[in-house]
Amino acid sequence: MRDFGMIYTRYWEWCIEENIPDSAKLIGAYLLTCKHGNSLGLFRMPYAYIQADLGQGVDRVSTGCKKLIESDFLLYCDRTQTVFLPSYLNFNKVQNKSHGIGVLKVARGVSKNFSYFTSLIEALKVHKGRFPDKEYSETIGFLTEYSTRCGTGCSRRSVDTETETETETETETETDISMPKNGTPTTPPKKSQKKKMPAKKFIPPTEEEVVKYFIDNGYRGDIGKKAWKYYETGNPSWHDASGKPVKAWRQKMNGVWFKDENRLVKNNNSKHRDPSRTMAYSGDYSPEKMRF
Repeated sequence: MRDFGMIYTRYWEWCIEENIPDSAKLIGAYLLTCKHGNSLGLFRMPYAYIQADLGQGVDRVSTGCKKLIESDFLLYCDRTQTVFLPSYLNFNKVQNKSHGIGVLKVARGVSKNFSYFTSLIEALKVHKGRFPDKEYSETIGFLTEYSTRCGTGCSRRSVDTETETETETETETETDISMPKNGTPTTPPKKSQKKKMPAKKFIPPTEEEVVKYFIDNGYRGDIGKKAWKYYETGNPSWHDASGKPVKAWRQKMNGVWFKDENRLVKNNNSKHRDPSRTMAYSGDYSPEKMRF
């Protein structure tokens, strides 16, 4: 049981970029700092612990964790009720040999029923140079053997979702074939499936649209140009710093670029003016290219 945990300021920016709701933000911050955590970000965490410590209901906790799982912040093993934060070591780096040995000890203590051995091995390999060679090789060999023996295990789903799916599968199996009075088996008619609506295609805005949107909302036009150029010339274009496609550009501008230092300066007549026409631009306002 640890005495403290850290949250980097980048966490809150990441929450804005990924549109993380408040309930999920709180759960994420809790997992980073709770007393159950450890030096690897891999620890047992039944949903009941989160509910009790945060005073939230089961539906709210389940929905919040599901959002964190979809955003690749969290892996949750239903079989062992274990939390794994894949990027934890990126921000809580191994400090010395003793620290490294302690981290590897946590990894070797994972249950054989853990579902994400492959992800755990990949997370350790990224920081290979920070671990003692002998202990690192032994740990990777141990985890690889378990991974091969146990397979991939359960998927990234909440306990509630998995239970519902299993129940539906059992019901379908039981009602697959019906037996009428004449003794001839018949197959019941298949239920009609609802057609999925095609996803709305993203249409990139023009430079003029972005600049106008900035000015109309009280922000500098030159920053609007920078924002448009940042996404337009990216590889691939219109993807954010995490490599995910931008689906709503106005929302992205609000969350990432609309900052106090980018506001329009007021003149003596209290009217907004666009500094891109009256002053030189300096500095790089592009968001940090780092992923939590």
